[in-house]
Amino acid sequence: MISDMKPYPAYKNSGADWLGKVPDQWILRRMKILFSEIDERGHPTEPLLAATQTKGVVKKEEYNQRTVLALQNLESLKLAVVNDYVISLRSFQGGIERVYQRGIISPAYTVIRLNNADKTNINYYAKLFKTSYYIQNLKLFVTGIRQGQNIDYTKLSRTLLPVPPLVDQRAIVRFLNWADRRIKLIIAARKRRIQLLEEYRQVLINDAVTGKFDVRTGKPYPAYKDSGVEWLSKVPEGWEVVRLKRVARLAYGDSLPADTRSDGHVPVFGSNGPVGYHNQANTLGPVIIVGRKGSFGKVQYSTKPVFAIDTTFYIDKRYANADLRWLYYLLTRLGLDSNSKDSAVPGLDREDAYARLVFLPPLPEQRAIAEYLDRETQKIDAAIEKTKKSIALWEELRTTLIADVVTGKYDVRELAESLPEEEPELEAKIGALEASLQGGETEAVEGVVEEAETVEETA
Repeated sequence: MISDMKPYPAYKNSGADWLGKVPDQWILRRMKILFSEIDERGHPTEPLLAATQTKGVVKKEEYNQRTVLALQNLESLKLAVVNDYVISLRSFQGGIERVYQRGIISPAYTVIRLNNADKTNINYYAKLFKTSYYIQNLKLFVTGIRQGQNIDYTKLSRTLLPVPPLVDQRAIVRFLNWADRRIKLIIAARKRRIQLLEEYRQVLINDAVTGKFDVRTGKPYPAYKDSGVEWLSKVPEGWEVVRLKRVARLAYGDSLPADTRSDGHVPVFGSNGPVGYHNQANTLGPVIIVGRKGSFGKVQYSTKPVFAIDTTFYIDKRYANADLRWLYYLLTRLGLDSNSKDSAVPGLDREDAYARLVFLPPLPEQRAIAEYLDRETQKIDAAIEKTKKSIALWEELRTTLIADVVTGKYDVRELAESLPEEEPELEAKIGALEASLQGGETEAVEGVVEEAETVEETA
């Protein structure tokens, strides 16, 4: 249906650079004619609000990310009621936010309210104010520097806004809500697919390095023995169970000031990955980098020489009595973060890590396991990357679709006539998928990922 969209029959110049041409029957009004600035204070008992770019303006207690609490006199905070709009200190980045819950908000913010909600659609302007076109327009009215940036509402209020006929506004909102539900379902399903692929990757690594099956045959080993390791249970006959210290040495990374990490061609690795470049290497490569501060036990692998900084341990062939690629997969499975210690500067404890019991196949089997996992994880990683690109394309489509429809680039009046206002069953499926991504119940999403494929075909 999205592909069936067509432009309006005729257009005219809007007089606003960010808007361009608009449908002939649309009118333009200055923002101060459509909206009034509201500055009502003296409500200290009202709940504190947070202006967010993802959820609009909601109660601070319901916003799960950290926000700065209001330290000033609560009497000075501005009252905002449902369906007001708030221009925050970050509006030039994410647009003007709609208020979904009554409360009080920073006096540095601007609260505005539609003058005549009977002739304009609240939801239409909520979408317009979040479009990429309008956000670019807002950047022209930024004042201040760094943390003191804000929108100059006196100047902004003189700019032109489109006022489509009310029937057009309602059609636009209905169509975009319909399309957004489907795009949300598709994106959530794609993210769930990535989650499943990542889980499968971990299971595959675990089963291969713990000997659940022989990678050379795809079947269990002929015989197993007790490992003496509680979490491992049995290992294939012929495998040893030894301390990690016998397999590899964890060498400390070297100090490298942050201001010297911008020159050269050698990647500088920290606990979470590359953090710059240097002109010297402290490892030969291939090398395993193990995070020891900030990301305890995170394991990374490089085929080339690197500089490992002092937030890491590293292992290269000089310090390993095993196939290095096999050792990388073993450490990925081992979870060395359980050997981190709580202290003023918490980090991975090397001696405790050395004491961990690990399983040591003969060297030919180590290489066979590493080659198998390289091959299979590359397939999984390629599928994950392909899915991520698909998500990016759908997110780009949503952004473009909203911007183009809400500014009249396409006429969706006829398309919207047959569309439902609400779809509770579809909303429930989206909610279940999004909950599963946060670790919620997964039974409710069985079949929904496949169903999203059908939705994609008809959207």
